[in-house]
Amino acid sequence: MSVPLLYIAAYARSGSTLLGELLARRLGGVHVGEVRHLAERALLPGRRCSCGAEVVRCPFWSRALAEAGLGGAELAELRALARALRRPAAKYLLSAAALEAALTPSRRLLLVRLYRGLARAAEGRLLVDGSKQPAYAWALARSGAARVHLVHLLRDPRAVAYAVRHRRKPLPQGGRMASAPLLETAVKWRLLQGAILRLGPALASYHRQSYEALCRDPEAALARLRFLARGGAAGASHLFSGNPDFLAPQGGVEIRFREPWRAGMGWWEAQAVRLLAGRVR
Repeated sequence: MSVPLLYIAAYARSGSTLLGELLARRLGGVHVGEVRHLAERALLPGRRCSCGAEVVRCPFWSRALAEAGLGGAELAELRALARALRRPAAKYLLSAAALEAALTPSRRLLLVRLYRGLARAAEGRLLVDGSKQPAYAWALARSGAARVHLVHLLRDPRAVAYAVRHRRKPLPQGGRMASAPLLETAVKWRLLQGAILRLGPALASYHRQSYEALCRDPEAALARLRFLARGGAAGASHLFSGNPDFLAPQGGVEIRFREPWRAGMGWWEAQAVRLLAGRVR
């Protein structure tokens, strides 16, 4: 039986980690961050979970991995799947053949094992996955690993492009978040939104959420998803990847809505990004 999963699909720097934290706390779920990076990032030496423990010693992740029975060979297959889904034909859902080639029968079974392990570690609480990539959501649904309820998180593409170019936050493992030119981000943003829209009807449910509206009134934004709430269960956060602001142990979630792109981006740059990104209907 597939695992109920709340999946956040979005472009990078769109607020997916913030939304995941709010959803887990309000709906009594467990925010597990970007699970698609599990085999590539989580088990690196010294990598810490947002609960404060090293990922390999975190009670949640230790149990999830043990329940899934993932060893070196299985993790290598999950890394190969992640690489295959990052290729443009698969990433933007442009080729059914590329997607099916990436999701081999053995990888389907690994996803089922992984998400059953996560569900057991969550002990009945809703899983909130912030992996963002629509191709990974497709793989979860296609393999039967999860019953995917998708939240399509949209942030103004001008804000996203500016953040990707300028706001390179330090990462816990060293280095900084990747940057890209404004117009490159605008084109990729448009491709990704199209992929999410094509995927939505094939999943258990689809919900669109504006990042700006979330920051203005989080309670109203989350009210539509309360049908997924799990009684009075307490929310929890076990992140190993995502916005660095949320990777350190903390007691609350602070919403800080800023629009530095309005002062930092030239008029022609803003217009070019808006034109290339288009509008999501």
